[in-house]
Amino acid sequence: MTLAEFEKVVIVDDDPNVRRAYALTVEDASLQAVQVDGPIDSLQGFVAGLEMKRAGAVCDFELGARNFAHFTGAELVSEWYKSGVPAVLCTRFEKAQLDRIRPYREWIPCLLTPSELNPDSLMESLKVVAREIAGHYRQSRTAYRTLIRVVEIDPGDAGAFLFEMPGWSTDIILRFRLADLPRDLRGQIAPGFCTHVRANLGAEKFEDLYFTDWGCA
Repeated sequence: MTLAEFEKVVIVDDDPNVRRAYALTVEDASLQAVQVDGPIDSLQGFVAGLEMKRAGAVCDFELGARNFAHFTGAELVSEWYKSGVPAVLCTRFEKAQLDRIRPYREWIPCLLTPSELNPDSLMESLKVVAREIAGHYRQSRTAYRTLIRVVEIDPGDAGAFLFEMPGWSTDIILRFRLADLPRDLRGQIAPGFCTHVRANLGAEKFEDLYFTDWGCA
């Protein structure tokens, strides 16, 4: 999909005030804003039932307020990506949110904060996602096989571990949740354990990294 083919942007956020603010941004980009009021009963039903021809989307991460939805915006944006719909995740994120977003980052090319969202950044982000869906990856989004070494179980959270990935950086310690690993790999995680993973080594920022194919040969 090219930018010229976009006619509307669907807005998903559990806060009606935020939806209205985003709608103004969409309209300033000369597109129709479609606000989803909720509640949304199911992820798959929503993705399958909403008409998304010639449409993009912008979505918040936390959707649980007001019983709006029982899934996160990361899950929704990744499902849209897999369905061929360009969508942008727009949220204020901290480390805890990034941990929950990380397993879906393979299918979330663009992550913006609300302060970064404007007509230009929205349209550029939708363009990037549309191109990636079509198979045209930026260097920063291309995954390569690389080695990681476990440093330790996170001292503040036994459900996560800290690791080094020299192929990306030699002086930054990364973090990943055990629950998001393949089951057969979780029991092997211990200080000094090494394995391979595929990661987008061209990412410039920690929040843009994604990991896939843990334990790949």
